[in-house]
Amino acid sequence: MSRLWTIVLVWILACARAIPLLVYAGVVIWLATLISGRQEVPEPVSRRDVQKSHQLQPGDLTTPAIDRLGGKYLNQDVRAGGRVTEDMVADRPPPAVAANTMAAIITITRSDWDKAAIGSGSDVRICVGGKDFAGVTKVLSVNCGAQDCEVVVGLPRLPNQTVDPVVLSGAMLVDGKVQGCASPRP
Repeated sequence: MSRLWTIVLVWILACARAIPLLVYAGVVIWLATLISGRQEVPEPVSRRDVQKSHQLQPGDLTTPAIDRLGGKYLNQDVRAGGRVTEDMVADRPPPAVAANTMAAIITITRSDWDKAAIGSGSDVRICVGGKDFAGVTKVLSVNCGAQDCEVVVGLPRLPNQTVDPVVLSGAMLVDGKVQGCASPRP
């Protein structure tokens, strides 16, 4: 009977010596699967030309980076295919740079802004009641949300005339190079 106990004891000791080896092998295999299963996240790339002050929306970037960059504002213009990095965005839109300029903020719907195909620096006409308000002027900056865009437009010198903000409350913007002001929309 003692011979049987000796064999059992030898088996237990052999298994006990193998346990650390098995644990080590398991850890190595687990780490290897973690490393090989990890995929590199591609850099966010702009799908289209976007301008400074643009608020990033789903569809603007080619990677899932919209989860971390969505809703932030660009600090600079980005061409289609250009990289968009963390240091290029901010939580708030950058201020419009227009020293010594009179300006008006025109609020238009996001869909009208997208259809207009104009952006910062574009020549536009401010149309009030189907009439040209002040000739061709420039868009200084744009701040778009989900439904509306606030467009800061420079105003030319208007001698002997004051500008009442109420007058501009129903204003529309049209491309200053292509169109004039038409009759008001229904």
